[in-house]
Amino acid sequence: KVPLPEIDMVVPIVNQTQVAVEIQPNVLNVWGEITYLELTFADAKEGKANEYMVQFTSGATATTLTLPNTIKWMSAPNIQPNKTYQLSIINNLGVIGEFSHE
Repeated sequence: KVPLPEIDMVVPIVNQTQVAVEIQPNVLNVWGEITYLELTFADAKEGKANEYMVQFTSGATATTLTLPNTIKWMSAPNIQPNKTYQLSIINNLGVIGEFSHE
């Protein structure tokens, strides 16, 4: 067997407050309840998977989400009020999960 290289599987979490921001890859970016979020992506890191990870909560007013138009979605985002969302984007392929507050 060929030994596998040691991999650091710890993903840093950044609690964000800005609503128009460039996010880094391989970091979980977390917002609380927001009505607007505009994201761009920092350059990919050489030799990494470069996952752009996002979590936010949409309150009584549904969050307006703006992302680069180069992303191809498994299911297009349809942000609803009073839900929490998680996004994962790798190689411009995006998935989004919607979670109820109940």
